[in-house]
Amino acid sequence: MMRATWIGRGAGVVTAQVVHVPLLLLPTFLLSGPREMEWSTICLALAVVMAAVLEGLFVTQRFVTPGDEVHDHVAVKMACFVGICLLSIFWSSQVEQFIQGSRSLPLHCTGGALLLVGIALRMLAIQALGNQFISDIQVGSEIVRDGIYAWLRHPSEIGLLLIAAGGPLLVGAPLTAITALLLLLPISLWRMRREDLALALAARSPSTASHGRLSAKAAYCEL
Repeated sequence: MMRATWIGRGAGVVTAQVVHVPLLLLPTFLLSGPREMEWSTICLALAVVMAAVLEGLFVTQRFVTPGDEVHDHVAVKMACFVGICLLSIFWSSQVEQFIQGSRSLPLHCTGGALLLVGIALRMLAIQALGNQFISDIQVGSEIVRDGIYAWLRHPSEIGLLLIAAGGPLLVGAPLTAITALLLLLPISLWRMRREDLALALAARSPSTASHGRLSAKAAYCEL
């Protein structure tokens, strides 16, 4: 029964993400058509879909409803804003690719490497946090110190920045990559500090101090 449920869920996640491919590649479809699509654009689409499918399989998606308790409304809104920014970045990179033409192979390879490392970091963060990989900033009962969190304090945020820069570089759009970092780096730094402050405040609370260890289990939502 569990295996059938897993297969059914996997099929649903894959189908949902495949449906999003035309939206992701909309600029390419409009500017050059699917038959003229560059190999780097195809790789970008495959990588983004792969990341979304993996996250959908290993994270139970939770949507905010009126009955849910949201600890940080600003963080949730910023997470949605980041999702919109990522789509805009991928769109802009395709437009820049169409205008500028092909770039050097080292640039494509560098972008692909950054993109894959970014996806890997987010997957490792998901593995460590499980269903607590959410948009809200919440303080749990213990600090997550195993897995990737034994090496990095904010792997999901770093992964997000690598994806935002690596995607455009993969398709030969360095200007979009620079713009993406200028846009998202302040937001990621803001979120990192907000998570750290939430941990610090919780550590001073008498109701949570007895637990000894705390955690801010949070991450950006996917678009």
